[in-house]
Amino acid sequence: MPTAHAQSRRMVETLEHPQAGRVKVLGNPVKLSRSPAVLRTAAPVLGADTDAVLAGSATRAHDIAGLRARKVV
Repeated sequence: MPTAHAQSRRMVETLEHPQAGRVKVLGNPVKLSRSPAVLRTAAPVLGADTDAVLAGSATRAHDIAGLRARKVV
């Protein structure tokens, strides 16, 4: 259970996760009064960002298909 100080500083927040349900996560330690940080989503499920990461690394589509065929990703 977080301390009263940690709770008052919103250092522990609860988010909805697509597989795990409600999960507690670490809040943003930087507190700005004019532009407070907002946690929007919990961590992605394993593999959810694989295509975006590979596309961002300039990996060609047929190379990605080969990785999938070999069950590398």
